[in-house]
Amino acid sequence: MSVSETARRLNVSRSTVKRWANDGRLNAQKVGGQWLIELDDGPPNERPDAQSERSPAGDLAQQVGVLNERVEQLTAQLKAAQKERDDWKAQADQLHERLREAHLLTAQEQQRAIPERAESQQPRRSFWDRILGRGEEQQSTDVTE
Repeated sequence: MSVSETARRLNVSRSTVKRWANDGRLNAQKVGGQWLIELDDGPPNERPDAQSERSPAGDLAQQVGVLNERVEQLTAQLKAAQKERDDWKAQADQLHERLREAHLLTAQEQQRAIPERAESQQPRRSFWDRILGRGEEQQSTDVTE
């Protein structure tokens, strides 16, 4: 019997018949790319569903087992990610502390350098004082002293 005839007789789609043939639920052989299916002489609407052979409790227990395994895998991945995050945070904290110490040292060096710079610099003259030549006498006397 062909896939189409079997699908009509069992009241299912062609793809379901092909899937059942691949799964071994139907007595079928593939010859030259075509499925040849032999049905029992039972009632025409009798479907070879695997559900009738399986117990719902067994399926449920299997699904729970699979889900528990997945939960364990995800928990392990989460713990690994948290450890990696903690390692990165520790490294960032160390770098932050080193930068803070370097900044403090730089600030202290700058504070020491400010008085030295202030003593070596001459007072600034305004634009008009420079244009009009005011304040040059004072600067020249400061230099000669």
